[in-house]
Amino acid sequence: PKALLEQNLSLLLYIFLGLLIGMLLGLSTLSLNLERGIEHLVAWSLLWWNGASVRAMMHKNLIAHRLRNRKTTIMYSLSLAFIIFVVVTFALQIVTFQFQEKQNKGTLLRLRCPKFSQSRSLLDSLKQMVEDEDKVLDMGWLSHSLATVTGVETYMTTVGKTVTVGQYVHAISPNFFSVVLPGFLVLEEHVEESGYPIDEQLYTSRGGQSAIIGSLFKKSMSLNLNSTFLLQLKPRQSDRDVDPNAPPQSSAFF
Repeated sequence: PKALLEQNLSLLLYIFLGLLIGMLLGLSTLSLNLERGIEHLVAWSLLWWNGASVRAMMHKNLIAHRLRNRKTTIMYSLSLAFIIFVVVTFALQIVTFQFQEKQNKGTLLRLRCPKFSQSRSLLDSLKQMVEDEDKVLDMGWLSHSLATVTGVETYMTTVGKTVTVGQYVHAISPNFFSVVLPGFLVLEEHVEESGYPIDEQLYTSRGGQSAIIGSLFKKSMSLNLNSTFLLQLKPRQSDRDVDPNAPPQSSAFF
């Protein structure tokens, strides 16, 4: 329950692997307990047409080689358990890797341009390409961080400047979260009065002074939807009031 509540995927996978190992060891132990009954069942199924003397001799041979048969049972059960464990672990690693790559990339096709290129002309060219290409449904964009473009460090700080944390600031298109892969955006709370998605709310009159921040800052900086925090640029020491628009718990990251 703790892993599900905190959405801790690593802890959830460790628990799953522990349960899998326990199940495999339990099934191996169960095979030892069922060994004698399975031997008699297989012997009767294969030699039912023979006489009673042949079946009696076969049962005596099984009793005489009981230790060797038990070792063989353990060897095959552990080998099968190891193969199942490797296959399941490999499948989990592939799923985890795909999940991380999708979250890091955000979409199936991504173009990255240098920060000093003519971004406006590039956006116009891409929009024209989307309009001309039937297979492309839509496109969105994410800017370089403010710190990368201006060469200064950006920080979030409370109005009283008691808590200051470093944070990259990006601009996004109004359709950003509708273009990225679904399933990664988890909103803890957001403004619902306008009826627009959180990315489109940034382009409203109220959203022009707002920002989308992670739910981590809601706890560390004691913020809510009616709070105000400062965006601080160093070393120029310029502050700007910003309101939290929506604190998402998780999202696709570019």
